[in-house]
Amino acid sequence: MRHRDDRSLSFPVPIFVRRPDAASDLLSLAAPERRAHRHAPVTGFEWAMLLAGLAWVITVTFVRWPAPLYAQFGSNSTIDAAFFALAGRLVRGGHVPYVAFWDHKPPLIYLINAFALSLSSGGVWGIWVVTVAAFAATLGMAWRAWRPTVGPTAAIVGLTWVAVSVGLVAPFNLTEGYVLPVHAAAMLLVTRWSPLRRRVFVSGVTIGALAGLAFMLRPNFVGAPAVVMATMVIGLLVTRQVRKLAVWVIGVVVGVALTITPILVWLGTQHALRPFVEQVFAYNATYAAASWSARARSAFEGVAATSAYGTLLLPISGWVLALRRLLVRRRGATPTPVLLFAVLWLPVEIAFAAVPGRTYMHYFATLLLPFGLLTGIAACEVFAIIARLAAPTVADRWHRHVALVVCGVIAVVPIGRTLIGLRDSGLRGERAEQVDATAHYVRAHSTRGSRLLVWGHAADVYFFADREPASRFVYPLAMLTPRYADSSLVAGFVNELRASAPPLIVDATPGVAKSDALVPSLGSWNPRWRYPTSGVAWWTMTPALRAFYDYVASSYAAVDVVGPQRWVIYARRTGPEMR
Repeated sequence: MRHRDDRSLSFPVPIFVRRPDAASDLLSLAAPERRAHRHAPVTGFEWAMLLAGLAWVITVTFVRWPAPLYAQFGSNSTIDAAFFALAGRLVRGGHVPYVAFWDHKPPLIYLINAFALSLSSGGVWGIWVVTVAAFAATLGMAWRAWRPTVGPTAAIVGLTWVAVSVGLVAPFNLTEGYVLPVHAAAMLLVTRWSPLRRRVFVSGVTIGALAGLAFMLRPNFVGAPAVVMATMVIGLLVTRQVRKLAVWVIGVVVGVALTITPILVWLGTQHALRPFVEQVFAYNATYAAASWSARARSAFEGVAATSAYGTLLLPISGWVLALRRLLVRRRGATPTPVLLFAVLWLPVEIAFAAVPGRTYMHYFATLLLPFGLLTGIAACEVFAIIARLAAPTVADRWHRHVALVVCGVIAVVPIGRTLIGLRDSGLRGERAEQVDATAHYVRAHSTRGSRLLVWGHAADVYFFADREPASRFVYPLAMLTPRYADSSLVAGFVNELRASAPPLIVDATPGVAKSDALVPSLGSWNPRWRYPTSGVAWWTMTPALRAFYDYVASSYAAVDVVGPQRWVIYARRTGPEMR
């Protein structure tokens, strides 16, 4: 790589402030340097590292979730990934969310799965392809955003952080995985934006649309679009562009409306707006009612997990440097939008991810891009120091060598752990074998048009057995949530079972991993059941569920156990039902 391909190395802090005599563009570089980075030819080193990062993401996704070979699900929360696939199939078949099935996520994840299943004629591999495409788009947009901001080589270091850390949080077919390209697009927008440009309406529409998409995946995903909005507002106010601010606000409103309104109209025409509000907002208000100590612990665990493969020193150093450049700058220099964005983004994402107070690692997948950006900033500072201390030809060689060493150190642990895990466990885990055995049993012992109840959190049994749920409660957590579950909710569940009369019930609670043991056993009534067993209970046995246990005891009999985890099969009795 020639020195001209990474001109940021010639300046100690060029990416953070605009020199007083620079052009009016407030992007991360003065206009000549910015154009040099953006339009400079991509070097062979960059192409090799980009392709290596993409290849690693595809590899780790395949190892954790080998859908092109085996019809199964795999992610940091396999039970959720399977449910979203089932929800996508139901929506694709004409069913309406919140009416045909209960869930507390906004509907965009179901529509994504329905689209993915349409690509593959109902095969799981279609969802896998869309998931990989989302990761590829994220890496591509992040690179486009960072290259003119921190320089080509520093951008590669930040991108490596993101690529190798995907396997840590494994957001495969989860809302967190699909919001990453939305956040990357918001980041790309702010690195290309200036308050001194004449037209701000389009940028308002764009960030508004991105905010709408993020919200329709999950409300607390609006962190990146919100920080971009705050950055733009501050930039317009600092430069006294008040009239432009009004136009920009109108654009934001239009962008939000363009993404949210069609979905709300669809739900409204299907009489699903009221259950949508009740399940997505009322339930989540209860779900996220955590103590501040629980949120603090969740934030700590999430940061620790997402930085396990790359030392936290790099992004934290980048954040401190960015903050210093923002607060301490030369007279007359103007802080750039990307600098302010970098300082605000990370704490906002940590706070939003920790709101529920739960230590689910996929919740913190939204930290990958902020960590990558800050790592790139730290690397840029290191390369600038090398450039000042060494001759250009020596600096060329040293900054490339430093980048290779840093990327290698970040990547060696995930590569080793993945290879060892593949050697020890193969591509198919015990749960995948259990689901296969259960689905095969259900297909062999029930008719195609019959309904099925799976007691537990195993929506993939419905999916692979090709049986529709006997109740809208595909998983029963709503009926186990304190301050939300009540006798009327449980009564509706029991009435749905009486009406659908499923010939089989699967108790999918035996033998599951501790992290998936979210539902009490169907074998016996346990009024003291709770999860987790210590600390604040997220779910507890609702007294009204006694009616469900009595109904199963009187109307069904345990007839078999299947699979390595020995899930219990209940068959409907042929005699008169006990009321």
